[in-house]
Amino acid sequence: MMTLATICGLLMMLGLGIFWAVRVGKKMNKLEQMEKGQKVVRNVSEFNRKVDKEAREKIANNGNDPVRGPWLRKRN
Repeated sequence: MMTLATICGLLMMLGLGIFWAVRVGKKMNKLEQMEKGQKVVRNVSEFNRKVDKEAREKIANNGNDPVRGPWLRKRN
């Protein structure tokens, strides 16, 4: 009877270890996806800042250029 309890205990510990590893793996994948998304957002924001700076410089140099809002940006 003691051997059966020991085997069951070891199987339970092994199962819990696998369950924990799968949970941690899923969380790490979510974290990596979130970091990739943040890089994309950072690149888009940098592009928007560059476009805004160019528009401000054009307006400052020549007052005849139309003022564009961020929602009217032209994309390539």
